[in-house]
Amino acid sequence: MSNTIANKLIVTNSLWIISEKGIRLILGILVIGLVARHLGTALFGQLNFSLAVLAVAVVVASVGLNRIVTREVVEAAGNESIRSEIVSTAFFLRLAATIFILALLFTYSYFFLSQNQTLFFLVVASLLFNPFDAIDLHQQGLAQVKGIAVIRSGIFIVASLTKISLVYTEVSAIWFFAFVFIEHALVAVCFYVFIVTRNGRGFLSVKRCKWGKGVSILRESWPEVIAGLGGILFMRLDQIMLQFMQGAESVGIYSAAVRISEAWYFFPIAIISASFPKIIQLRDGVAERYEDAMVILFSGLVGIAAFAILFFLLFSDQIVGLVFGPEFSESALILQVHCLTAVFILMGSASGSWLAAERKLIWNLHRNLFGLVVNIVLNVILIERYGALGAAIATLVSAFSAYYLFDLLSPKLRFMFRIKSQAIFTLGIYGVIRAKKHSSLT
Repeated sequence: MSNTIANKLIVTNSLWIISEKGIRLILGILVIGLVARHLGTALFGQLNFSLAVLAVAVVVASVGLNRIVTREVVEAAGNESIRSEIVSTAFFLRLAATIFILALLFTYSYFFLSQNQTLFFLVVASLLFNPFDAIDLHQQGLAQVKGIAVIRSGIFIVASLTKISLVYTEVSAIWFFAFVFIEHALVAVCFYVFIVTRNGRGFLSVKRCKWGKGVSILRESWPEVIAGLGGILFMRLDQIMLQFMQGAESVGIYSAAVRISEAWYFFPIAIISASFPKIIQLRDGVAERYEDAMVILFSGLVGIAAFAILFFLLFSDQIVGLVFGPEFSESALILQVHCLTAVFILMGSASGSWLAAERKLIWNLHRNLFGLVVNIVLNVILIERYGALGAAIATLVSAFSAYYLFDLLSPKLRFMFRIKSQAIFTLGIYGVIRAKKHSSLT
């Protein structure tokens, strides 16, 4: 594939992903604000605690396959039979993990959960539909995400409009918990119809599942499972620990800030997702082009993050007041602290793609566990003293530790530390210079 065609595919797929996520951002902020006002801090905190547990469960049930499946599909792009085996194997591995984890969560909620068990399980039962994300990974590997983006956007719009109508008709809180399940179910059904329509009913089937291939993939992916768990825990553990140490209202105040702080991540994450296949291709080519691609990507991410951070630092009070109302006024200061994590989270996501391309996912495990340890220690200390603000500080420091400091401490990752430092200390300008140099040579 020529560089021109590959670059066009990156731009095209980035635009489709960004379009989908952009719709989610605009409607999502409106819906989150209305739902939060309707539920109040306590119930909104319960909803976000349940969503935090779901996020952790999704990572474990995905058994570390996300980047690996995308990579395998890229390498088998011209062979539909092999792609079918990859997707089917990933689907049924995830399904087995999902059933096991749901059993554990049901047991936990029945015996140990103090909040409303029905509300909690309505949310976490959405995990049943996690295996269908293998179809999304397949389309990412083919750089053909238009259909997936349309499905996600369409369902999100319908669900969002329905939630808005539920707020104005003042229905019971249970409906807002139930809609998490309903939305996931609709996405799964549409994904299945999509892949059957494009590739036939047999493309995703137990007959195509290769358990030997699955064992081989799991041998590579197990560090990614633990790494992903470590990563999501130090991003969501704050809400879980707040629930147990401070109560649901504190979770609600904190979650309001986090929802806004992370709402715009769709834009840089779309760029990372669309660039991943190209990075894999460049790895086996000219070393300088490979490094240039990494420098430009990281610099672009830092530049985008810098603009977002400045915006939140200047207008956090107005944003929180407009979206959530005076009941959530404490969220403004938390937003100012939490938004700083964006630089490190985005660099962590991009460098995770690099580690997958290099088949060095064990280092993703090490750095995420390092960040998790830092996060746990700081949460224990800071939540007790500063409540939700302490959780935000703990998240910031742990993200810095895992996705930047760890590279300095690990000799094999100094290459990545250098690229990240160049991007951070020049606010992305170094990447522009490298991009101009690269374009002049071609």
